[in-house]
Amino acid sequence: MDLVRILALVDLHGSSRALETIHDFVAEHDPDIVTISGDLTHFGPAQWAKDLLESFELPVLAVNGNCDTPDVTRLLEGMPEIGLMDRSRSLLNMNFMGLGYPPGCVSVTGQVDVLITHLPPTGCNDEVRPGINIGDDTVRDIALRSKPRLLLSGHVHEARGICELGSTVCVNPGPAMSGCAAIINMDERVEVKLLRQ
Repeated sequence: MDLVRILALVDLHGSSRALETIHDFVAEHDPDIVTISGDLTHFGPAQWAKDLLESFELPVLAVNGNCDTPDVTRLLEGMPEIGLMDRSRSLLNMNFMGLGYPPGCVSVTGQVDVLITHLPPTGCNDEVRPGINIGDDTVRDIALRSKPRLLLSGHVHEARGICELGSTVCVNPGPAMSGCAAIINMDERVEVKLLRQ
């Protein structure tokens, strides 16, 4: 498998800091693809998300989050090359699958290399304070069934990190609105580096 470099983003919340983060990290790390695991905006506007998504000169795949309004969700659904809610797409010899927010029952067919979701699976990158976990059981079930090599999520700003769920590497890059992202190199291995400006 050829090396694919992914710049993983989440929780932009429509901030100018997130735009700076993206611009700087794309220039510095030269990714092959950008993924956005939801909360592009902070309750709109959809035009901000549209301008952002159309500004990339490389492939981008995105799902919605809980702070993305219905018009942002419709925007993503109307951009089939980008929006990945509850569907799969092959790109760069890899199979990407996305879960929309809120996650529902999704049929999983074939191999999944990368699962993109806003909510983390229960027990992985989901602790808001010691002993308080807010991950999602549906996401966990889908991840355990589909066995992706990589799962990208966010939502829990406090739980930036890397953990494992079975054979899956789970990554919460941290909120882009705070200057966070992750760069992931995938070939036979999955190597993750958390980034912060």
